[in-house]
Amino acid sequence: MVEEPTLLAHLVPRLTPRVEDAATEVLAFILNRSAACRGGLDRLLHAEDFKVAPISRVETQVSDDERSRPDMIGYACDGCKPLVVEAKFWAPLQEDQAVRYLRLLDGPGVLLFIAPASRIETLWWEIRRQMECGEDIAESVDRLECLESPEGTRRARVAHRDSDRHLLLVSWTGLLDILECADPGMAADIQQLRGLAQRQDEEAFLPIHPNELGPDFPRRLPWLWRLVDDAVSRGVGEKWMNTEGLAVGQSREHYGRYFAISDKHGVMDGFLFLGVVFDLWATGDTPLWLRIKNKVPPGFKHLKSKISPLMEETTWPDYYDMPIYLRTGVEYDRVLDDVVRQIKKVADIAVSSTLLRRSPQSRAAGGA
Repeated sequence: MVEEPTLLAHLVPRLTPRVEDAATEVLAFILNRSAACRGGLDRLLHAEDFKVAPISRVETQVSDDERSRPDMIGYACDGCKPLVVEAKFWAPLQEDQAVRYLRLLDGPGVLLFIAPASRIETLWWEIRRQMECGEDIAESVDRLECLESPEGTRRARVAHRDSDRHLLLVSWTGLLDILECADPGMAADIQQLRGLAQRQDEEAFLPIHPNELGPDFPRRLPWLWRLVDDAVSRGVGEKWMNTEGLAVGQSREHYGRYFAISDKHGVMDGFLFLGVVFDLWATGDTPLWLRIKNKVPPGFKHLKSKISPLMEETTWPDYYDMPIYLRTGVEYDRVLDDVVRQIKKVADIAVSSTLLRRSPQSRAAGGA
């Protein structure tokens, strides 16, 4: 089942393209509001033999020069800067960004990167590459020492003149878990930010794996489209589906067929959509979904209780999505039979519970 987005996850991408900046502002709000959360952050920054001054406040978008404006800076009580933060979702690392931001620290400090868990490995490689290969960095490769760190994080020590500085990479999930554990009273605000981070992770471009470039997916896709067409054709042939006046629905997000339910009395009011829906496939367990136009709420509730608790209200008003699961390890005809069976169950309940109202023409034609 697709998890409902938080209010922040719903609004921020619609109001601004600068989602990372918005997430940073929320994180700063949480840290400045809660001393306990700042304490949790301090514990994350410390290592076994490495400590920095406790963070007393944070500020966002502090410009040091025309090339260096980190997302957040953490200040100690004496005004020094033991923490520089760069919050990432999927924006690329800028040229020499790690090198430039490390130099903003005062004395012992931490350059902290926050990123989606699925980006930890690739981003850490890029951070290390900048530190080890940057043309204007004084430290050589043997001065960058990767340290043992908890699962889901990466840490390295950079010797810098007379003080140590650490690079630390942590996932949004890992950081928010620490903050929520430190101050359960901030759980509601943290959950809002967690929802935004999760939504960005769902929509991310993940690193390509070699097996994804093989022929399996492009070979499979036309068969899924055929499965949609064949299921609807069978329903029309058996006279419990009607496609008159309804088009094929095709876009870069989906491929499918619109149809109405019919019985001996005629065509029922309203329509359904059976299709391969990519955004639902990405967060669900099946490529095939049945989208139902809900015109009679009591009838829909009856259908939902009878059919599937996984039916979810969509972002479209009065529409609901139901997963159509595909049998695995069997021949195509068996898969098609089972898809038709699942949709026919919806049709039978729709007829018996009068889920969809009949149009006047249908009632007249059928004598209903």
